[in-house]
Amino acid sequence: MTNRKARVQISGKYSKEVTLSEGVPQGGVLSPTLFLVYINDIIKSLPRHVKGAIYADDLVLWCTEESLPTANYRLQEALHSLQAWTEQWIVSINATKTTYTVFSMSTKNQEATLHLNGKRLPAQDNPTYLGVTFDKRLVWKAQTEKIEKQGKARLGLMKNITATSWGADGNILKKNFMLGE
Repeated sequence: MTNRKARVQISGKYSKEVTLSEGVPQGGVLSPTLFLVYINDIIKSLPRHVKGAIYADDLVLWCTEESLPTANYRLQEALHSLQAWTEQWIVSINATKTTYTVFSMSTKNQEATLHLNGKRLPAQDNPTYLGVTFDKRLVWKAQTEKIEKQGKARLGLMKNITATSWGADGNILKKNFMLGE
């Protein structure tokens, strides 16, 4: 992947060509696989008791502990390790998407003090990962409300379509809706 060049076309005019020295081609068939091979060892560099999962360019870290101070310490170690890895491999982390959540059955507000690249990470009560919305008490209220809202929107569309004189009749739509077609 050397001597790759790129340019932009806007309104029929081309920009100056530039040589690409890093990264993978956007939209390339092998690009997702090459990116995953490139970042695969990021999980291996995590300290003991901290787990991680990668999906495409999303990384989630977690630590299960009895006490918040212990979890905070271990996750901060992991963040230092992550920061060192990003510096070594010239990868940047989107700071605006980087948050933390303390999952607990306690009704008391619990906060961690986690830093990445010298900035304190903000807490997020309802993080979404791979389309699933979590809540800090793990009662699935936010996810349930999201699915209910989506279902009501689809039902509203079906009601609008069946009220017209064109298209499939209501029974056929209901059958296809229930089958997930």
